[in-house]
Amino acid sequence: VRGRVGGSGAVSTVWVSESSVRCVTRAGAGGKLNVTVGADSKTAVCPGCYSYDIPVISSISPLTGPSSGGITITLWGSNFGQELEPRNGFVSTTTGHTLAKTLFWTSDSACKMVLPKGVGVKTGVVLEVVGQSGTAVDTFEYDGVIPGLLDASRSTATG
Repeated sequence: VRGRVGGSGAVSTVWVSESSVRCVTRAGAGGKLNVTVGADSKTAVCPGCYSYDIPVISSISPLTGPSSGGITITLWGSNFGQELEPRNGFVSTTTGHTLAKTLFWTSDSACKMVLPKGVGVKTGVVLEVVGQSGTAVDTFEYDGVIPGLLDASRSTATG
């Protein structure tokens, strides 16, 4: 008996009865993954039957940075996935509605991202891992203002 969840083989697969097998999954990430079970030459697939827990961001550091961007922040939490390579498209990050410049996966519970330029107080930080998102709400603040990002029609400056 063999089992697979998504593209990974199960750590162990045990035949329980004519209608049931028990699979122990490998660490991973993603939602709505196919589960495949096979015995001898027969295979059964349950499409989209398994989802890993979504990423959870428990804290970030630092909490503030320059509007010009380029600051590296660290996210701590859980369910960040295993050995994710951002260049392969498994990880994308956004701060507010702007994609982060770079993400470095460290472990299932930590990663670092280089933030783009931006403005705002109490912006959210979102970590997306294989289609599942975790958000730290109202956590990061940009310092100052970036020239050119202000709407001149809303300006109240007097001279």
